[in-house]
Amino acid sequence: MASMALVLLVLLVFAALYMVLQWALGKWLHLESRRKFPTFYNETHWKWHKIMCWVSLGILMSSFIWVMILQGGDESLWFVLLFAIFAGITIPELCRAYMEWKYSEQ
Repeated sequence: MASMALVLLVLLVFAALYMVLQWALGKWLHLESRRKFPTFYNETHWKWHKIMCWVSLGILMSSFIWVMILQGGDESLWFVLLFAIFAGITIPELCRAYMEWKYSEQ
């Protein structure tokens, strides 16, 4: 039970750090605030978004199953779960940024 509380604490710290960095970089680089829902420029952008959502979900679920069920939740394997969370957020965001850069009219 204590290890689950540790995971929740790490996730909350990660989410808070992500939001603070997003806000700070937006202020520093003078970016306008992002919309809550993504804007898709064409059908290719929409298809890539769906694919990347499924890929990130697969990464998160397979790493959780591997760490918690197959390995018994060993303390030394938490880095795998943290890497999967990082990859599950970073990969779709990089793909979205590339699609916006490539297909944006500006």
